[in-house]
Amino acid sequence: MNKKTSTTVLTLFIIGAIFLGLLLVNKGDGPVMGMILAENPIENTADYNKSAQEQSEGTYLVLSNAFNKYQEDYSTSIPEGSPLYASVHFVECPQGAQYTGKWIFEGELLKEETGTLSTGPEGVISYMLEGGKVAKGSYTFELYDGDKKVFERNFSVK
Repeated sequence: MNKKTSTTVLTLFIIGAIFLGLLLVNKGDGPVMGMILAENPIENTADYNKSAQEQSEGTYLVLSNAFNKYQEDYSTSIPEGSPLYASVHFVECPQGAQYTGKWIFEGELLKEETGTLSTGPEGVISYMLEGGKVAKGSYTFELYDGDKKVFERNFSVK
């Protein structure tokens, strides 16, 4: 094997190793970067980022995703009887991607709603639970991509 061939093979091997490494680093990462639970919907990523940084009155819960571990960045009590919006921040999703949000109260499904990402590859979908369905107790918000659950968060109204 001559020097030029050896250099070419080594270069291709290094490029392949780097590509494989990038694939393995991102393996398991989901499309959800975070969620904000609030009394109003969030329509776009700029407003989402602003709300995540500056929690105003009416923002009840802010979650962020760091390496597939959801952490609570902000939390306050949720009032009974007010509407709730789960605004979910997505990345690396094509425009038109659909996700189903499920609101569960003490083990029983209250509402199921499918949202469509109007932008891509990054955007926000807000899911609403009417104020008349918000009572004291334990809730779960679940997010599905088809039949696959991609996100789940428990919270309570006191």
